Amino acid sequence: FQAEDGIRDSSTSRGLGDVYKRQIKVMVDGNRVTKRSAPALVEGVATPFTVSLGSGLTPTVSSTTCSVEDSSITALSNEGTCTVTITSSGGKNVKPLIRQYSFDLTS
Repeated sequence: FQAEDGIRDSSTSRGLGDVYKRQIKVMVDGNRVTKRSAPALVEGVATPFTVSLGSGLTPTVSSTTCSVEDSSITALSNEGTCTVTITSSGGKNVKPLIRQYSFDLTS
């Protein structure tokens, strides 16, 4: 058949479920964080911090300029930025992921 007949090669759709599985929800002090709207962190103040993945997998969260533990994030300096790296090794039908979020540091 030719393209004019309306026949096309079928392409595999990843579907909305795959998009949802790659979603990351980052919350700081009850507010959702995006790469464009990250709040400033105050040195030495533990602020509520949660990360969840649409896949249901448990993320790994790390930072060299902030302390991230016990559902909180604490700035270790009063200037510069804190970069938080969120990773997931993936799983059945879920690709591994790595995302970074940056927060300004203040005193």
